[in-house]
Amino acid sequence: MVTEALDAGLTEIGENRVQEAMHKQEVLPKRGHWHLIGHLQTNKAKHAVEHFDLIESADSAKILTHLDRAAEQVGKVQDVLLQINEAGRAKKWLSTGRISGHCKTLDAYPHLRVRGVMVIAQATDQVEETRPVFRAGYEDFLFLRDALKHKDVNILPWA
Repeated sequence: MVTEALDAGLTEIGENRVQEAMHKQEVLPKRGHWHLIGHLQTNKAKHAVEHFDLIESADSAKILTHLDRAAEQVGKVQDVLLQINEAGRAKKWLSTGRISGHCKTLDAYPHLRVRGVMVIAQATDQVEETRPVFRAGYEDFLFLRDALKHKDVNILPWA
């Protein structure tokens, strides 16, 4: 299916698991841009940096530290999205209203390039329940974009 998608002109490939992407990349010609969209464990950070163009699930200082070290080891600046939990799950490092406190922390990761945010909303069939969540995520995106201007970072508006 990935080959068919690429042949049809798609260029962005999302994968939930590092191991599955590694297997697919072994058997497919190197084409497209690979995005890790699933949860990332720290022990897989090195493989994620080696196999993905964009990691959309950077959700803690711990994972950012592991990604930064892995990117340094392979001589790469890794593009990441900060995963923001607007739905209020207490376990997550980044949640609505807390992103401003972490912007200075991002300077500690010279081998990471923040490209935007990935918002997690609550699971529901009611679209009206998710609108405020994505509105808050957009406001966090705007704050992040303005806060990181000094780093000459191109925050992607679609992320």
